[in-house]
Amino acid sequence: MGLLKNKNKISDLYYFQIFRIQEDLERVNRKLDEMHELLKELKKNIKSNQNTKLPLKIKTKEAIKLILRKHEKVSPSHLAELIGLSRTRCNEYLKEMEEEGEVKSEVVRRKKFYFLAK
Repeated sequence: MGLLKNKNKISDLYYFQIFRIQEDLERVNRKLDEMHELLKELKKNIKSNQNTKLPLKIKTKEAIKLILRKHEKVSPSHLAELIGLSRTRCNEYLKEMEEEGEVKSEVVRRKKFYFLAK
């Protein structure tokens, strides 16, 4: 009789452990689902920020302003060397900044130079 009682206690203990493990797995599954949803939302936010590129554009314009403060007048090719962008991309930024009234330009011997508007 004692042996049978011990076996029942052991099987009850195993059943209880299995039940706890199953609950833990369900809890982990719920957490994984939550994390998966958060990751999807994060990816969506990253994609929408990549489409606007607003923060990078603002940082680049601020860097251009700093360079213009230091060098006073800069050509797009010289700016490209200083900032590490292509000359074409620098031209685009400078033209946009000129339209916004942040910089002005002048042509000297067929070369265009930009400076900060005061």
